[in-house]
Amino acid sequence: MMRRNSNDSDEYQEIEQPTVPLQPLIDVQIDTRERFFIGKDYSNSYHKDFEFLEKYNEDYIEREKCPRMPWHDEALVVLGEVARDAARHFIQRWNIHKRELCMNDNSIPFLLPKTYDDKRELNDINWKSFLDLTPIPVNAQ
Repeated sequence: MMRRNSNDSDEYQEIEQPTVPLQPLIDVQIDTRERFFIGKDYSNSYHKDFEFLEKYNEDYIEREKCPRMPWHDEALVVLGEVARDAARHFIQRWNIHKRELCMNDNSIPFLLPKTYDDKRELNDINWKSFLDLTPIPVNAQ
């Protein structure tokens, strides 16, 4: 890269570009229970959305104003009446969008909620042993 010596000069000098070492997408460790994903947020919809994707090594979000939003995989177990309510809500929203956006697309079905004639089907007796297990710790930062 070339840089002009001064604003009123026609002389240029060559500037050495710093080389950025390549890093793997994940931090490889001996302990495979934890991995840290190196990179930046490509989308923070609370602040701004997709831009400058080709500049993967530059962070265009002001971190003093907007914290980093890493990707997370989280899990949740919901049982009984609460799970039934969440499932019905999802099915209602799905069917509304199906009707409004792709009514004639037969590859996307309407969903029907399961009926529970027997209240005992809603119990969580089969989940007790699962929920007593030690949770798997996750470092999300």
